[in-house]
Amino acid sequence: MPIVIQKYKHPYSFDDIFISFHGIFYDYSSKLIKKIKEYYPEHNVYLTNKGRESLNLILKNLNLNEGDEVAIPCNVCEVVVETILHNRLKPLIIDITNNLTLDPKDLMKKKTDKTRAVIVVHQFGNVADLDEIKKSKLITIEDCAQTINAKYKDKLVGNYSDYAFNSLDITKPISAISGSILISKKPIHYNLKKNVGLNNLVELILFMVLNNKLIYNLITKKFITNLKQKQTLKFKIKNKAMSKISIALAYSQYKKYEKKEDYSSKLLNSIRGLMVYSENNNHKKPSYTFIPVKLNGSKLSGKIDLPQPSCPLIYIEKYKNYISPCPNTENLYKELTLIPTHTNISNIKWEKYII
Repeated sequence: MPIVIQKYKHPYSFDDIFISFHGIFYDYSSKLIKKIKEYYPEHNVYLTNKGRESLNLILKNLNLNEGDEVAIPCNVCEVVVETILHNRLKPLIIDITNNLTLDPKDLMKKKTDKTRAVIVVHQFGNVADLDEIKKSKLITIEDCAQTINAKYKDKLVGNYSDYAFNSLDITKPISAISGSILISKKPIHYNLKKNVGLNNLVELILFMVLNNKLIYNLITKKFITNLKQKQTLKFKIKNKAMSKISIALAYSQYKKYEKKEDYSSKLLNSIRGLMVYSENNNHKKPSYTFIPVKLNGSKLSGKIDLPQPSCPLIYIEKYKNYISPCPNTENLYKELTLIPTHTNISNIKWEKYII
């Protein structure tokens, strides 16, 4: 049996099970919000059950008209598109730059009189061209689901726009099994159902068991991809608050995150022979969940269980009415591989897998 490195991994411990159980009886929301305010000191903070519910609240608070357009990058998660459609708005699909984030030039070319907002995704931890995007004069929403510590002009991403949100599921840098952080410059009007989240405690225990290295290689890796895909595509917006159990777990994980070892710099030093889709300069400091590279990922299947990037929207039949040319997306996604940064894998001889 080939031993592979797990696709997703978080520093869960039995302390996390205890604090999650304690969350049934003690409300950790004020502690968690105080912690998050350290990242976004000038914003209002709200706790929702999923990223789609944060985005749904944002769109509802914009008071847009039916048929108004929301610009999105071509490589965004389907859930974002479905949330836009749920609000009877129209997705405007924009091409991406060579660092896999929304292309401001293509945005300026495609936007119309009905385009009201733009969702900026800091893809895999890369940082988008925020100043150029804001020249569009659109309401700007940052999707920070795939990074925590990435910076733009020495400020953490999420601090530059009208709204921002993240996700706290198991594929993200910080996981509370379920949950999302919504931040906004203006107060948000909302009505969310209360949620204890006993299922989240069960899912935490299951994840810890199934992600044990031995059990993962014997059992989990055979079905985890299909299971996760089915959960993602089962689209529902329930307008729930983050569960009390997930709030407690998120608080525990945020405290741990500051002490978590950063393996990405070691990894970047070891993959110098590969093409890395990135941009690091005076304005942009990426912080990766996964490092996007040009690589023959199929040859690595016996060493690492590689996460798969979301399929670009131009290839999804149900969105054909919204498709516009995105040639750079087509080119970049032909040979894109994601290397996880949750563990030290810098000892792999990456030059063997260069395309």
